[in-house]
This record gives sequence, structure tokens and C-alpha cells, in this order.
Amino acid sequence: MPALSKSKVDRAGARLRDWFRSDPDVSAFDTDPRLSEAADVLVAWRGTHRYPLLRVQLDVGRAVQQEDPAVVPTGRRKRAGAIIYKLVRFPSMRLSQMEDIAGCRATLQGQDQVERALEQLLARRPGATLIDYVDRPKPGGYRAKHLIVVEGERNVEVQLRTVRQNRWADEVEDAAGRLDYPLKEGRGPSELVEYFDVAAAILAAEDQGKEPDGDLNNRLAALRSQVRPYFQRRSDGP
Repeated sequence: MPALSKSKVDRAGARLRDWFRSDPDVSAFDTDPRLSEAADVLVAWRGTHRYPLLRVQLDVGRAVQQEDPAVVPTGRRKRAGAIIYKLVRFPSMRLSQMEDIAGCRATLQGQDQVERALEQLLARRPGATLIDYVDRPKPGGYRAKHLIVVEGERNVEVQLRTVRQNRWADEVEDAAGRLDYPLKEGRGPSELVEYFDVAAAILAAEDQGKEPDGDLNNRLAALRSQVRPYFQRRSDGP
């Protein structure tokens, strides 16, 4: 395939977004050469993130292992279907600007370790952009430190989490997948969204070595009884 210009990548992303919005029939890839070409461009663009991800992952490893030598960062490239779905969710986003096609994550025991590792990583990558979801949590309660690192003209997203933040995120992702609600985006039944939001606030206090507010604990207990049917539905199976 010829060299990928950003304009070509963005046109491919727009075409795939339009296809998914109109009639996401996979047989169209066999009959529409423009759509098939757009898919090839997306796959090739995703592939160009492999080496930049490896470089960033090595730097993340050096930073976090100064705090805990046992921590090994994980890396992944977003699947093609997930890339298209994100383009649909964010209509103004251009494929060439998507920040998390390549991602690297490291989980440390506490917030103090995360902050020190972040400082080390910023020293290695002074041009990185910090997105602080600890001081400014996402709707629904998600907390972590994110960095957008540019390596070889490709964006790589770095996530630094505490063990508690990672456990919370895993629980939300599991519930979202089983119940088919976009809980990671802070959307779904109000009592379920609030349950995870309050739980995240309690875990954040624990990460800071503080005793969680009594009102939060009481609210979580009240919400637990309200959301129990969702979790029973999740575990009952067909």
C-alpha cells in the first residue's frame, strides 16, 4: 500500500463511520471497492502504531519499575471494530487524531507510587500531554492518570492506575459487557451509575490514606440494595 497521508487516513475513517451509521452490512466490503480500500487503510494505519507503542512501553517500564520492579506494563492496539465504533461515538473526531489506537497501562499499589512514576515518565517524555482523571474524574467515577505521548508521529496513550482504580475499572467493564450498558461512559440506569460513582469515591479516599466519608458509605449501602437485581440478572445466565 502507498504511504499513508493523514488526509487519506481521515477519508478512510469518515467512509467507515458513514458505513456503520447507514447500514453496517459486512457484505458491503465485497461489493464496494471504496469501502474495502478504507478498511485496508484503517488496518495499515493501526499497524503503523506497533513500533511506537513498543518504544513508549519500554519507557513506561523504566519509570514504573523504579517504584516496583515487579510491575510490567501491558500494551495493546485497539481492534479495528472498536476504532470504527469510537469514530461513530465522536462524529467530529478524525482517525489520524485518535489518541488511543495504541495504549500502554501500568498498575501500581498506591497513588503516591503513581505520582512518582508519572514524574519519572514526564522527565523521559517532556512533550507528553497529561490528562488527570484523578483530580477531575470522568462522569461515572473513572480515575487514572493518562498521558498522550507522541512517538514517531503516532499517538500512544499511557494509563497509570492504582490497584484500586484498576479493580474498579475491571468491575465496571465486566458489568457493562454483561448488562449491555455504556457504564464506562457514565451512562446507564441512574442507580447503577451512581453506585459505581460512589464506590470510586470511596476507593479514591482509601488511595489517599483517608477514612472514607460516612455519608458515602451509607449511600453505597443504600445503593447496593437497589442495584442487586442487576447483578443477580448478570449471574443467573440464560
